[in-house]
Amino acid sequence: MAQVAKIKQLSQKETKYVRINYKGEVIDADKSLLKILLSKNTDKKNITLSSIFFAKKNISLKKIKSILETEKIFKQTGDLKIGDSDIQSCQTIYILQPDKSCIDVVFNFVENTEGLIKEIEALNSIADHNFQKLLKANEKLDAARRAEKEALSSKEKFLTNISHELRTPLTGISGILQLLSKTKINQTQSDYLNSITHSTKNMVTMINELLDFSKLKSGKFELKIADFSLEDCINYTASAFSIISLDTKINFNLSYDKAIPAILKGDSLRISQVINNLLNNAFKFTNRGFVYLETKLLHQANNIGWVELKVSDSGIGIPKDRLGKIFDEFYQADTPTPLHTAGTGLGLAISKHLVQIHGGTINVTSKPGSGTTFSVTIPFELGQQKKRLNTGVKKLLLQGKQILICDDNPVNLLIMEKVLSEQGATVTMTKNGKEVLPLLKLKTFDIFLIDLNMPVMNGFELAQELKKKNKAPMLAVTAGNGELLIKKCDRAGFSGIIFKPFSNEELIKQTIECLANKTSLKSKSSETEKLHPINLKKINSIANGNQKTFNELISSITSNLETNIPQLKEAIETGNFKKIRSFTHQLRTIYGYLDLKNELQSVITIEALSEQKKNIAKIRLLFNPLYQQHNQLKSELISLLN
Repeated sequence: MAQVAKIKQLSQKETKYVRINYKGEVIDADKSLLKILLSKNTDKKNITLSSIFFAKKNISLKKIKSILETEKIFKQTGDLKIGDSDIQSCQTIYILQPDKSCIDVVFNFVENTEGLIKEIEALNSIADHNFQKLLKANEKLDAARRAEKEALSSKEKFLTNISHELRTPLTGISGILQLLSKTKINQTQSDYLNSITHSTKNMVTMINELLDFSKLKSGKFELKIADFSLEDCINYTASAFSIISLDTKINFNLSYDKAIPAILKGDSLRISQVINNLLNNAFKFTNRGFVYLETKLLHQANNIGWVELKVSDSGIGIPKDRLGKIFDEFYQADTPTPLHTAGTGLGLAISKHLVQIHGGTINVTSKPGSGTTFSVTIPFELGQQKKRLNTGVKKLLLQGKQILICDDNPVNLLIMEKVLSEQGATVTMTKNGKEVLPLLKLKTFDIFLIDLNMPVMNGFELAQELKKKNKAPMLAVTAGNGELLIKKCDRAGFSGIIFKPFSNEELIKQTIECLANKTSLKSKSSETEKLHPINLKKINSIANGNQKTFNELISSITSNLETNIPQLKEAIETGNFKKIRSFTHQLRTIYGYLDLKNELQSVITIEALSEQKKNIAKIRLLFNPLYQQHNQLKSELISLLN
């Protein structure tokens, strides 16, 4: 038994033993084995070795005994069947007892590797099949993404082109109307003029809404954060509605909380756009009664002021089942309104986007027949007090200036000539670039106003020629839009750019600033580029000259950026500090590899604030620049691959 115990101790496999006499009868056995043997045989003595097992390489007991007479241990390998159990592979060891009265038989059972291998092969086959399905699914997903990007690109190009075609004639109409309003006209003509002016403004608004919506959806929309006076912004925006209320049965009131800091940081143009949209909506659906604009400071701490803007009206209201859709894109409530109030259905959707990228929230409450209230809450960073600049346009601000205008549209030429001449300038008009070049020998000009889209010689071609022969500033005039156009104008040598349709005051202001070299496209472009000074030193060090490794690293960083920024935005919007901490932790690695120190510091601060589970407003303010810039950063990373 000591030998059997030693074999069991040394063996890592399942071991069973049985002791037999020379007749093959079982004297003793493992309890587990004995239990199997006795399931059919009640008498242990009736159990024989032949009834216990059979082997492929069977050998008689007599032969085993003769072998053991000369060898102490005899080993045999084969397939055994014990009782009713399944066939198992095992190594059988026969040991002769010292007194030679009996033999110990030890079974070392081996795992059924053949069955295991078949099972593994089956699992591998399933895994391979699923992997192939996954590859095909990924291919379809990639194709869908490419199609989506192409569709977005086509839509953006279409909107840009159509806006150019619409803005050019609208600029002419708007300018002519402004000039016409200064002439002597009777009351009937004045009414007609006001109607046309109102329709023109509506068309410009709709075009701008479509373009804003396109930029917001493509992720190319960026806020221009600067110090501004919220009180001035509201007063300026509300003044137009004060005039409208005089001609209606609507009482318009404005309330402003003087506790609001005088100077805040934000995009004043977009804040004005939100207020304008909400007031326009209130007046649109209110026939009589009141429209009330209230501004209140809710809370101020840590250099952040939470301001609430509330627009209430006594209009027709919104049914409860439609309140949830009111901010949807292209949604228009099915309500009885005059025909002239029709629009794109994008005003409230754009307002919601603008409020959210400011880090704020917008809500609506309404009751049919009792009016509607829109509430906007935005956390503004406090700005610095500074002297107010007088931006009012004065007469004869261009006295003695020689200005050349180059535009193929005769209406635009007429408008710009009249507006600039009224300010004391001497204006020369040309219809294309080729007409300009001979004039340079006859006269010296202080500034050139050049339309970019002209026949014969376009604005960019003319700019190249003027740079060779003249040092006067050039102001680009265009119905196009976008950062790429600004950069292209910068490379062409333009000092400024003015987008159609523009007001007379804006034309004068831009011309004066360009003459004074206050507008510098070059400085704006360089500032944009400095937003993301990517340093590839760490990436190159890891890649160690291997282009494939470099591409894999950049692709991985781009993919993570594309995933984590939107998810972090959602986590911030819902106030989920746990997710905020998780996503910022991942972004630390991305910005660290790219050596983007400012962005890295922002995510480190956000992560620290999220661990404290407080100050969500400051987190929003820190995150806003990251969100606004991540598409540009992604584009720069993709360009590295190309």
